[in-house]
Amino acid sequence: MEKQELMLGGVAAALAHVLPWIRRILGSTALAPGRLFVGGGSATDATVTEVLNTGNGFDLRVFSKEDGLSGARVYSLGEDENGTLLAGTRQGLFRLVDDRFEVIPMPKIGEDARVNRIATHGKRIWLATNHGLYL
Repeated sequence: MEKQELMLGGVAAALAHVLPWIRRILGSTALAPGRLFVGGGSATDATVTEVLNTGNGFDLRVFSKEDGLSGARVYSLGEDENGTLLAGTRQGLFRLVDDRFEVIPMPKIGEDARVNRIATHGKRIWLATNHGLYL
């Protein structure tokens, strides 16, 4: 629990620091309600932090191995055509379904593939891994 509190504090501090710049870039004094996902982790545990802008403030939630995520860090985030969050880790590709991450099998790539980048186009998901580019 202490680790998550430190991570949440770090994300909140970083968000508070960049929020004025985001407002300037968008040309707005207030951000519309919405969600932002930040991938990260440590040497052993991958995490995805969800920042929810409620319109009256921010709520934070950290997803980790207890939520189905595995790997030693999140290297990339993407979104499929249905708006489902995709996370690439050292142990493959995951998707967020009903507030839980589930692994997406990648038999052609292997279980040790680190997903460095995710790109989508329609129903296709492109992955840049340490073993090459996959569709």
